Amino acid sequence: MLDFLLGPFLSLLPRPWRAVVPFSDAIQWNRAGTAGGFLQAVLAIVALGYWYMHAMSSWVDTSVSNALNGAVGSASVQQIGGFALTLWIMHPLTALLAYFIFEGALRMCSSAFAGEVPGTLPLAILDWFFVAPFRPRRSYDLNAFDAAVSFLADLRNRILFSRLPRLRDELSFTRAGTEETLLVSSTHPKKDWIPPAIVRFEGDFYRLEKAWTSAAPRPFRYSLRHLPAGVATRKVLFYSPGEALIRQSS
Repeated sequence: MLDFLLGPFLSLLPRPWRAVVPFSDAIQWNRAGTAGGFLQAVLAIVALGYWYMHAMSSWVDTSVSNALNGAVGSASVQQIGGFALTLWIMHPLTALLAYFIFEGALRMCSSAFAGEVPGTLPLAILDWFFVAPFRPRRSYDLNAFDAAVSFLADLRNRILFSRLPRLRDELSFTRAGTEETLLVSSTHPKKDWIPPAIVRFEGDFYRLEKAWTSAAPRPFRYSLRHLPAGVATRKVLFYSPGEALIRQSS
């Protein structure tokens, strides 16, 4: 319930601010960010519509009155309407509302598809300049910019590799002393596999150390380090590639 009552509004906050909310662990931020981005875009579109109707009716009425009084010379209704529309497009409030529409759509897509929940850029800038310098560990993180880069990279990968045939995952185990590493090669990206996620495979726990793309036919590569025991964490990703599996040991 919190995901859709308070979550959409709290998702506007920068990530460090959300971390200090007492019940932040009870909120599924991906849901909250998706709903928050959608709500932001819709409200900005509604506000832009009201602003258009108010500004155009007010400016056109004023211009027509001045034209009838001879204050602006002779001008047709089309000329007056075109001038008012140009003035509305160039107005700073129009640009601001258009930005919030774009940011809302970006936040919604980033939360839904890229696993990133960015805050709104104005608050991120405020945090960057006036709050982050006073934290014990400085975090100059413009979440909206980071999410944009992550979302665009994920979208690029999906477009480039969407037509690849789905092949069985290729697993490669390597051992150096007591350290065991699992390399997973897949034809398609794995949801929520973002370092340092914890992955459970065949009863063992692994920490995702690195994720990158390489050449086809299995361009998505994930390097996982075996953990000696279970870990205390809220979220564990379960990996079950099925019986059709290639194992390579070295």
